[in-house]
Amino acid sequence: IGKFPADDPAGTLRFIYFTEAGGDMDTIADEGAIYEKLLKQVWAFWNHFKNGPEKELAANWDLLWVSPKSGKRESRRFIGDYILTQTDLEAGRRFEDDIAFGGHNMDDHRTYGEQRSIYTHSVPPIYGIPYRCCYSRNIANLFIGGRLISATHLAHSSERTMRTGGAIGQGIGGAAALMLKYECTPRDIYTEHLSELIRELLKVDGSILNRKLEDETDLAPQAKMTASSEYSFNGLTPDFTVPMFCPAGNALREWPEKLDAVELFLKNDSDSELDAAIKILRYSPERKWLHVHEYNKFGRNDPQGKNFRPLHEQQFKVPGNFNGWLKIDFDSPVTAGTVDPCDESDRLIISLESSVKLRWAIAKETCETAHAVEYSSHEDLWKPLAQTGALRVHPEPVTGKVCNLINGHTRRYSSGPANMWYSAPELSPPHELIFEWDEEKELSKVELIFDNLEKDVDENPWRCGKRVSDKLVKSYQLEVKDGDSWEKIIEVTDNINRFRTHEFTPVKTSAVKLRINEINGSGIQARIYQVRIYS
Repeated sequence: IGKFPADDPAGTLRFIYFTEAGGDMDTIADEGAIYEKLLKQVWAFWNHFKNGPEKELAANWDLLWVSPKSGKRESRRFIGDYILTQTDLEAGRRFEDDIAFGGHNMDDHRTYGEQRSIYTHSVPPIYGIPYRCCYSRNIANLFIGGRLISATHLAHSSERTMRTGGAIGQGIGGAAALMLKYECTPRDIYTEHLSELIRELLKVDGSILNRKLEDETDLAPQAKMTASSEYSFNGLTPDFTVPMFCPAGNALREWPEKLDAVELFLKNDSDSELDAAIKILRYSPERKWLHVHEYNKFGRNDPQGKNFRPLHEQQFKVPGNFNGWLKIDFDSPVTAGTVDPCDESDRLIISLESSVKLRWAIAKETCETAHAVEYSSHEDLWKPLAQTGALRVHPEPVTGKVCNLINGHTRRYSSGPANMWYSAPELSPPHELIFEWDEEKELSKVELIFDNLEKDVDENPWRCGKRVSDKLVKSYQLEVKDGDSWEKIIEVTDNINRFRTHEFTPVKTSAVKLRINEINGSGIQARIYQVRIYS
């Protein structure tokens, strides 16, 4: 229970509190007795608030509502054509019939003796939830959605959350529509119409891992795209420098498949030339490390050094009294491979070896797809830091580039590639995106997918935020080119939705402009995942 803020002495805050019981009872047969126990606990808490040592603080508190029934964490077990397991979750498995994904921690509510506690086994990587978990194995027309899906006890502890349940519900809704269309059973959708289900879910912003929408009717990929500005991964501004007492560098979540060179902002205060070395390391999926052990030990999921393999190491010289960007051209292109966008562990580390006389700059800005790390030899662990090192990569990663608007992906999976365009951080609205064709098109619909995350930078269901994200575009307008001028056809002033569809009277034009006038939060870049344009 928190204190009331000094500027609100009247106490207009509202608190929600809950209590838990019945884990060692039969949640079906003993439902009434469990509810009575919960009520006793609620009134005991309330008595403590009103008559305990902080009773003066609670003098004006009122109890507005008590639930008329208990909320069950878990009860009957439903069985589908597939049972999702703890092993599936901790391996971050994806399935051909994924219709949603999860990623919340696996927490076991232990109810006996000294073990009476909430014990977090792990925070798994994001994992797919297959459609086969969502309909009954032996009742032909029964869906089992949300928290009821076919899953083991520990898998249920992760997939039960509301954001994941909502995503499952959207998937089942799409399947139900196809059942009506084809007059078939839920299982028939899996065996005969799965590709159509996946495609239709992606069209309406479904939550499916690492699937991009292939839509031949979308005219946006055929257009020449320009933006008033875009983010530059290589545009980081050096700030202060730090000594290289231990190996340190940047862990990248997005990178080109082959690297030709990197640049580092370095400082050598000595008069003499310094010998230095750079290493490039890649996470090794063949040595897949279980999140459970690291989380319980450190409270975080950081791969150990043994889980990385060296791709390249190169010596170079830093001139005396040097202070600036130093480019290191590789002897031959370094094959870094493609990133697994759904694997929280997958990353590329570009690091400098320790050198007490050498200093490396930390950037003023932080990059969403690159953060500084330092190596702890006694823990064999790359520890994340809350900054980004001043680094440039050649060729430049496409983080924040306008080309992301047509790459088919509608979200950022875990903490992988951003999959979105965002404006240059130093510029304020308005921002403009223009799509131009060589010849006129007859257009009647535009679909937009904005970024609606809160503080965090990934789509993991572990995260949650406010009703309306500060990052969400608040006001915007759509314009079409009419000769040498622009005609406004759509204007939105108080947007609260991530996915917007705008249908309008067909119009012939050679260009469409999206003008972003305001973001919900102040000082935040404009951010968009997808723009789709249809005839």
